[in-house]
Amino acid sequence: MIPLDRLVLLDTNILIHLVRGNAIGRAIDTKYDLLGRRERPLISIVTVGELMKFAEWRNWGERKKATLRELLNELVIVDISDQTILDRYAKIGAYLESNGVGFSRTTCGSRPLPRRSMRCC
Repeated sequence: MIPLDRLVLLDTNILIHLVRGNAIGRAIDTKYDLLGRRERPLISIVTVGELMKFAEWRNWGERKKATLRELLNELVIVDISDQTILDRYAKIGAYLESNGVGFSRTTCGSRPLPRRSMRCC
């Protein structure tokens, strides 16, 4: 069994950078060895939907969409209806709210999400 501390759950923004192959995506892949690690990174089914929506909204061409499909084939898609996942989601949301951040991935109103809010994960 894979130790839980070796598992990585990726969110939409990280995958967009990886598909784009930009400096941020390369730096993240290099630092965490996302695509070369033995433990395949995890994503939620919601992230898959967000990526597909983003690709349509940004009018990605067929080549970039193919890159996205190839990347998705390398990842483990997680069913987030699991009670443990929902409990963790609730704890993270409550933590953010209790620290005055609000529950948004990148902003609370017009403020950027502070790094300190991610320590609870």
